[in-house]
Formats: sequence, C-alpha cells, structure tokens
Amino acid sequence: MVLTLGVGIFDHEIWSPTEPAVAGVVWNMHAGSGLAVPRIGEFPYLEKPPGYAWLAFLATRVGGGLDAGWLRLPSALLGLGVLALLAWVVTRRHGPTLGALAVLLGATSLPVLELSHRASPDTLALFFAALAFSLHLRAVADGRPGRGADAALAIALGASFYAKNFLVLFTVVPPIAFHRLWMRDVTGTIRLGLLTLLATVALVAPWALALHAEGGDELLRVAFVDNTLGRFFDVAASARPQLGPLNDAYTAERDGAPWIYLLNLPAVAAPWTLLCIAALPVVFARGRTDEHRRFLGLALVLVPLVLTLSSSRNSAYLRPLVFVAVLVAVELFAARPADLRPWQRLLVIANLVVVVLAV
Repeated sequence: MVLTLGVGIFDHEIWSPTEPAVAGVVWNMHAGSGLAVPRIGEFPYLEKPPGYAWLAFLATRVGGGLDAGWLRLPSALLGLGVLALLAWVVTRRHGPTLGALAVLLGATSLPVLELSHRASPDTLALFFAALAFSLHLRAVADGRPGRGADAALAIALGASFYAKNFLVLFTVVPPIAFHRLWMRDVTGTIRLGLLTLLATVALVAPWALALHAEGGDELLRVAFVDNTLGRFFDVAASARPQLGPLNDAYTAERDGAPWIYLLNLPAVAAPWTLLCIAALPVVFARGRTDEHRRFLGLALVLVPLVLTLSSSRNSAYLRPLVFVAVLVAVELFAARPADLRPWQRLLVIANLVVVVLAV
C-alpha cells in the first residue's frame, strides 16, 4: 500500500492523454460550474459521466488544492480496492497463501499499475467490473445466487454507469448472464436483469434530471444517445444530430479491426501472460471444471466477442478483464502438481525469468 500510494501519485504533474481532461473538468467544478454538467472551459464534456470527476473533486477539496496528486489519489485507492477484491475472492476459495499471491499478481499487472497511477475514469470502470465479477463468484461459491446477492450485484452494475456509460454493463453482464443460464438459473437471471434495470434507473435518474435542468434535451441526448448508441452503432453523417465541439461520439475509435481484441487479449495479463496460458488447461479441463473455473473460461471467451459487436473499438476496453486474468493464473497454482504437464511448468519458469530480467 505504501508503494502504491507513494510512487507515481504525488511525484509528478498532470500527464497526457487522460489527465488534462479530468483536470479541466475538476478545475471548472472548483470555479463554480456545478457538479452536474462536466465542463472544459465553457463547453459541456459528456464523453463520460462525472463519476471519477466527482471523486477527484472531493479529493482535491480534502487535499486543499488542485494538485495533480490529489486528482490521481482516487485511482490509487480504486486500484487498492481491486486488489482487496482479488484477496477476498481467492482467500475464500483457496486460503490466505494463494490470496496473497493473487494480490501480488494483481499489483504487478501492467493494466492495474497503469490505471491506478493516473487520473482516469478507466480505473473506476475497472473497479466496478472487479466488484461485479467478485459478487457473482461469491454468490456462485455459496450456492445458487439469492435475492440479497442479486440486489448487491444489481446496485454495483447500476452505479457502474457513472464510470464509462454502459461499458461495464456491456462487458460484465454477458458472461454473468450466460453462466447463470448454463447453471439453469433462469428465474435468477431474469430477476437479476430486472433488478439491474431498476437500480440503473434509480441511480442514474437524479443525474439525468440535473442535466436536463441545466441544458435541456440536448445534454440528455449527448449523454444518453450520442455517447451510448452513437458509440455502439455506425450512424450515417446525414442522420447524425448537430454535434458540439467536444462531442466525437459518432466518429471516435472507428479504425479498430474486428480482431483487435483477440490480438490484444494476451496483453491484458502482462507481465503474467505465460502463467495465464499455462493455466488454460486447468480452467478448461473437461469433467473436472467447477463453476468458478467455468465462469472464468466463459469470461475469457465472451468479453472479447461481445466487445467486437460494437462499432467503436479500442483495446483499452479489454482492461476490466485483467481481474479475470489474475484469477485464471491463480488456478494454475491451485491445481495438483501431479496434474501439471512439463510444458506448463516450463512456462511458469520462463515467465518468472522474463519478469526478473525486466525488473
């Protein structure tokens, strides 16, 4: 914790590409522009909801100034939250030793290191994805998910809108829903869907009303149409509404090829990619796969596949999958040594050598 909070948080100024936008929004909030409509200068900046900006605004108020470190502090704390969730899931499943290993692998994973050391909504999205995965896995470990577990998961999914619109929902819900249907929990799946819809409406409605009060229907359209449907579908230029200077929802990130997620999937686990590859036979083993491992396998397959359906493609959308990648790597060490093949042991040694040389 000391290293995470002490290095790369308070020791440098604002860095591109994401931190200047966060700093601009928070500066305007301090200048009296209000909390409902994120602004850069005089223009509304609704590419993402203001969830992280609110956390950064609170941190800078506590810190007493617009210092870059205080803008970055929520990311560091969210990163620690992701590590705590890893410890929670793995310790309950395999005990404290592998729980500590999960924290070590998570803390040294490049996506976690990168996101937890910069002011960015991506870190909030990673935390909500990790929280949703954790709640689902804990409910599965305790038996078929009940109403209480579904309510907690629905609230987490609804609140995730404030991170990056519907990205977390789009990433997390398909593997969870598919896994529940695989377990023949049709009633629970429907219940979770209804609860998630209700929680999302209840949590997002206050912000929607505040947006409408300040900017009318146009701001609602930008936040809930342009930056959701506009990023998912290709819309002809003639059918697009008039766009403001900071609204690129219909054109941004359209150059990615359909296979971009498949090519970038190994990078999600870096620098522990070889561990994850060695663990794949454990996760996908026939006849001996429990529901925890089955869900991890489903997530590895479904998340890249579902992301490919969107017209807006960016390899960064895969980052929430790092939580699953760490859990996959841990399963390798939970397997019986006699069940591991020589090539798996060789990959473990090679990965350790690569990491040591890199350090």
